[in-house]
Amino acid sequence: MRVLQLIDSLSPGGAEKMAINFANEWANQVSASFLIATNTGGELEKQISKKVKYKIFKRSNSTVFGVLFGILWFIKKNKITHIQAHASSYKWAKWIKLVFSNVKFYWHDHNGNRINWDTKKNNHIISFSKYFDGVLACNSELEAWAKSNLKTHKTKYIPNFATEVITEKKTKLLGEANKRIVCIANWRNPKNHLFLVNAFKESEIANQGWSLHLIGKIYNDEYAEQLIQAIGTDNVNHIYYYDLQTDTNYILSQAQVGVLVSTYEGFPVTLLEYGLMGLCPIVSNVGYMPQLVSNQINGWLIDPHNKTSLVQVFKQLPNNSNLAIIKEKYSKKVKQNFGSTTIVQQIKTFWHD
Repeated sequence: MRVLQLIDSLSPGGAEKMAINFANEWANQVSASFLIATNTGGELEKQISKKVKYKIFKRSNSTVFGVLFGILWFIKKNKITHIQAHASSYKWAKWIKLVFSNVKFYWHDHNGNRINWDTKKNNHIISFSKYFDGVLACNSELEAWAKSNLKTHKTKYIPNFATEVITEKKTKLLGEANKRIVCIANWRNPKNHLFLVNAFKESEIANQGWSLHLIGKIYNDEYAEQLIQAIGTDNVNHIYYYDLQTDTNYILSQAQVGVLVSTYEGFPVTLLEYGLMGLCPIVSNVGYMPQLVSNQINGWLIDPHNKTSLVQVFKQLPNNSNLAIIKEKYSKKVKQNFGSTTIVQQIKTFWHD
């Protein structure tokens, strides 16, 4: 098997991170692993294993047909046998299958909000699905949607996985040790940052030394403007933001609690990273997250539209004697059930069935 990951960019995001995770892990399990970014590179390029051969196209310098011919040449030159296409890179399926009918093309869906879209918004995917050899879905809801809507008879739910990538140690979190809450999410909908900031302020646990740390790409838009205004400029609320950073594991090693309060999700890789690094999770009850976190057993589940539910959880953190036990239970669940070798083996079995 010679497996190619296809993704539009290498900018930080869930689908992008999974494309790299899969490329790196396939390199350990098959004869050759490859990756193509069809639009642009990005910060995640640094996390690609040296075992992976990759190519980055820049659409600003190439036409659509230029990129297409580049992809086709790459497939031929490297004798690709299987393609795992992530997110919107499904759009290359038609041309790849027309030229290389023997190459297996599998689409990997990461968009947890797809089930809420109307049919018109999904028409493009539905049309292209006749060229898919199968679909991988990151949660059971997306699996059910694919089985009901796509023109492929082979669909399987495959959970995401996270890896302990060794990165440089550059981002030092402010605030008091052992009292840090971190949220790793780019500043955009549906990540619900304003809800998080307001709940933290209302809980008043900053008065007991607790701090909130926001890690993620900041865009020059209304979302960021409102959030920065809510945080304030003097950090009197013990809320800090750091923009995009790539030393994720080092950042998490300095925190005790990981929070993700999105209004919708598929299967967030960030939540697995929290578990690998031993953090206690506080997450919203959407997407796959309730399957990972059992409320008040190995973390907390909250309603992302009910600020009071998050405020009450925050208030439980100071002097919580069970926090260490909760962290241990969650970390154990992640490490036992979402190892990279196990997940990739599931895909290999699915492809060969």
